[in-house]
Amino acid sequence: MTFIKSIPETLPIHRIEFGDDIVPHVPPILIGEKAQKIIGWLKLLPGLPGQARSILDFLEKAKDGTGFASLGKLCYGSNKTQALRVDLSVEQEEALFYDRVYSLARHMDHWAEHHHLAGTSEDVKNGKKGNYTVLVSDFQIVS
Repeated sequence: MTFIKSIPETLPIHRIEFGDDIVPHVPPILIGEKAQKIIGWLKLLPGLPGQARSILDFLEKAKDGTGFASLGKLCYGSNKTQALRVDLSVEQEEALFYDRVYSLARHMDHWAEHHHLAGTSEDVKNGKKGNYTVLVSDFQIVS
């Protein structure tokens, strides 16, 4: 928190996140009561893989916070919509958080796939862009 307070409010900072990328959620920020309920419901899903259950257990333990907080406005890209939503409000980010926690638990196979910055070396050789490159070059930007 000390670092965040040292950043001038007038400095335009943006966080760019994509799909089911796990990295923006580790370590978790303070998880509120509503999110804790959702985590509890997700843990009740039948057939939930052990790794997903472990992640949910970890998130559940974070209810007291870890001292980490997000900095800047969230810009979020989704394969579903092929759009990059820019500068989400606090309310939009909160609603998106719940959707992403559910998606992360259900689609563990996407975590690594959704974290490609520029693509693998082979992808780059073949002209294929990574997810974050596509976000800023190919996706429609939505305010």
